Amino acid sequence: MGSSDTPPPHVPPSYMLITNTLLQIGGLLWTACYILSTRVSFKTKTYGMPIFALAFNFGWELIYLMVAPSFLEKAVFTLWCVLDVFLFIGVFKYGEREWKHSPFVGRNLGKIVLVMTIWCCGFHYVSSRFWIENLIGRKEGKGDGADMTELAFWSAAVAQAYGSMACLAQLVVRQHTGGGHENIGFFHCV
Repeated sequence: MGSSDTPPPHVPPSYMLITNTLLQIGGLLWTACYILSTRVSFKTKTYGMPIFALAFNFGWELIYLMVAPSFLEKAVFTLWCVLDVFLFIGVFKYGEREWKHSPFVGRNLGKIVLVMTIWCCGFHYVSSRFWIENLIGRKEGKGDGADMTELAFWSAAVAQAYGSMACLAQLVVRQHTGGGHENIGFFHCV
């Protein structure tokens, strides 16, 4: 978030232009990751994003869709939630095959993913509500209220750090690159 941020008076006017441009580039690359992950998932007949990372990201996007202050941010979070649906379809369609080493997980993958997603939505709801109600991150010179940009930064940093580690772990556990592609990794890094 941050597209509607009000910087302190001593911050140069170019600050908002630069940060919004970088934010939009990051959003476009993240959207490209989702689209590529979905295409590769259906092409290789496996899911691309690790299931807890997907549940955690979906929870983040769904909750922040509700607390985002601007229309643009709400539109982007809505798009990401829709794209997540296709990633979930990949999990439900191809996931059982990836869990042959753990038949219990394979047979119950839908229930497991549902519980994970509900837990992640609850986690993001509670943490964002705590942040907003306690005005965490409030800075001198900013508008009244919680710092929504800092909230989004810290919560997204946790999701992205975990997601990156989970993708690497998924490669090791699967012992194949199905569901992944170097362009997806590149866009994640940028």
